[in-house]
Amino acid sequence: ARRAGPFSGLAMAMATAGTGLPPGAVGRPVRAIGAAVRGRRGSRSSTARTTGRYCRCSAEVRNAATQAQASAPPKICVVGGGFGGLYTALKLDALPWPAAKPDITLIDKAEVFTFKPLLYEFVAEDIPESDVSPPFQELLARTSVSFLCAGATGIQLDPEGCKGAVQLDKGLPPVRFDWLVLSCGAESGVPSSLRDSVLTFNTKADALQLKQKLKDLKARGGRVNVCIVGGGYNGIELSAMLADELGDQGHVQIIDSGAQVLDFASRQERRSVQGILSSKGVMFAGGRRVSDIRELDGQYEVLFTEAGQAASLCADLVLWTCGNTRNVVPFAEELGQEATEMQADATLALKGQSNIFAVGDMVRVEGAEALPANAQVAFQQADYAAWNIFASISGRPLLPFRYQNLGVMMSLGKSDAAVSLGGSGDIVIGGPVGAVLRRLAYAYRMPTIDQAVQVGANYLQQLARIVLPRR
Repeated sequence: ARRAGPFSGLAMAMATAGTGLPPGAVGRPVRAIGAAVRGRRGSRSSTARTTGRYCRCSAEVRNAATQAQASAPPKICVVGGGFGGLYTALKLDALPWPAAKPDITLIDKAEVFTFKPLLYEFVAEDIPESDVSPPFQELLARTSVSFLCAGATGIQLDPEGCKGAVQLDKGLPPVRFDWLVLSCGAESGVPSSLRDSVLTFNTKADALQLKQKLKDLKARGGRVNVCIVGGGYNGIELSAMLADELGDQGHVQIIDSGAQVLDFASRQERRSVQGILSSKGVMFAGGRRVSDIRELDGQYEVLFTEAGQAASLCADLVLWTCGNTRNVVPFAEELGQEATEMQADATLALKGQSNIFAVGDMVRVEGAEALPANAQVAFQQADYAAWNIFASISGRPLLPFRYQNLGVMMSLGKSDAAVSLGGSGDIVIGGPVGAVLRRLAYAYRMPTIDQAVQVGANYLQQLARIVLPRR
């Protein structure tokens, strides 16, 4: 029940804004699960009342699932341990299976899960490493989910197309599956010609590299000039964090092609962010397009055009936060898909593969607008993917995915944040109050109860040291 999110009203919105766990979108899978627990397994009408709109699973898939469940527990394989993959595996494990619980295997190249929204606090050393990147084995210890640290190199489908095996590197044997979930994610979209000149901020490795670079620049002494290319949420959050870290020693500037800070956001969000950035001395230079970055005597020359004129600036550190590039899926052709974008129907099942689902940055949902590459989308899709596999195996209707923009939670330094409620962004809670709400909401959204308790307790201790006077 906790993973389903027993929140309501403002508490629900705050705990879910920018992270997923949608009150409406997840409400339909939750109500459907509740009906399953109460034994409503019968008519179409009762299911329709419980779930609203739904999609039928094919007779072929349903028959295959029934036969598989009668002989042995279904085998479900999840490739990719990001937000979409890990949360799908955990939700599958928590569902009320009518017969034997399936064998669930999670595969990822890394041994640890990274809670990316808290990487800013990790760089600022406001949060321990165990809070932002716990090992998968530790997270899954109280579940029946198995974990394999390996890379998926291919997929071999059985002739009938209802089953298959995921091929792995490291000489490991293939993992058989009846149902498959792909969650391969995305990485920073840095042009290949600039990769040696800039740092990115998308992974734990990126965060560790930035921490070391900041340590070296501080030790060197003197003025530290930082240029952040990209004025989206990532660039804004980085700029505020770096301004706090460097203090009077630093000068942080954002370069963006847009005319103003977060030109795609609401007026209230922009006003809140602009006020906090201004108080920290962060400069925003809009209307600039970067054309090249050159290394010169330990510094970097950033070349750009502004109003058709060429110009440049020098920086000690350049961070690239413009866009994302979807990871190339090496076995996409075997599934009849493109290598960087997989086409799924409304239930998140791949076109032509009714037992293979896709979630996260790599999937394009039929009939839906392009979705942002963030954790909120992955959280919501995890709910639907898990329910639809459960429904397919147990002979229930599938739910069409509907994305709900619940707002944004931005870290703006050590003690500031901007939290907008709802997709319109008309209600924004900023400053220290926003920072507290953001951290508590992310503590709640940790993958497991144990991790949520640990992260929440650590933050409350940190907050107590700040608020309570020392004796």
